[in-house]
Amino acid sequence: MEKFFDINIIQNATLYNFIIYFMIYSFIGWIVESTFKSFLEKKIVNSGFLNGPFIPIYGVGAILIIIFMAPLKGNIVLLFLCGFVFMTIFEYIVGYAMEKLFNMKWWDYTGNLLNINGRVCLENSIYWGALSVFLITFFHPEIQVLVSMLPNELGQIFIIIFAIYFISDYTLTIVDLFNLQEKVRSLEYFNIIAEKSKLQIENLEELKNNIVKKSRRLLKVYPKLTYLKVNRSLREVVNDIKHNISNNIKM
Repeated sequence: MEKFFDINIIQNATLYNFIIYFMIYSFIGWIVESTFKSFLEKKIVNSGFLNGPFIPIYGVGAILIIIFMAPLKGNIVLLFLCGFVFMTIFEYIVGYAMEKLFNMKWWDYTGNLLNINGRVCLENSIYWGALSVFLITFFHPEIQVLVSMLPNELGQIFIIIFAIYFISDYTLTIVDLFNLQEKVRSLEYFNIIAEKSKLQIENLEELKNNIVKKSRRLLKVYPKLTYLKVNRSLREVVNDIKHNISNNIKM
């Protein structure tokens, strides 16, 4: 039987290599997903959780595939099946963790065949299995060659620049998300108040405009994004706000 997970893969690699791989695959994931969603939307879409051109789930996913499934290279069937199962579990854990951390449901496969709590589904699991085969058999060996050709000093500079940028982008994104959540909860609170003072109405109009402004990119990337604490999707919130603003209705 093929060996699943080989400690030598970690021992023979360095932290330098893994960070470079994370950078590369996070960027490639952003390119692929943004291109696909731009094609579907027929307009440019900056995909991903962050504002910049990196999607960490692809970087982490690629590294996990490399560590755990590289020993299966040569056995396409077993590689596909392990990628199918292992990465489905990974996607489920990420979806669950993000829901608990942000009180938001970022994607929802409820209508898809053989989904589990809307976090994973058969179609995506098949993609993960196929991706594992492609990555280990064809793509990653070429990436290894390219990384080995990169001068170490230049690679370290790239890592420092990336780390500063990534930490900054991640921090600002999380702050914006929590602020946006608070604005949506405030809006829901204001909506159930029967009578409002003039000051409250002015604040409400400003709140509506801020939510619409900050929600545009998220709506393009995560059209099913749902605020769990208010049990409403972001699209529903924004559409209601736009309707009331355009018709000059005081909510």
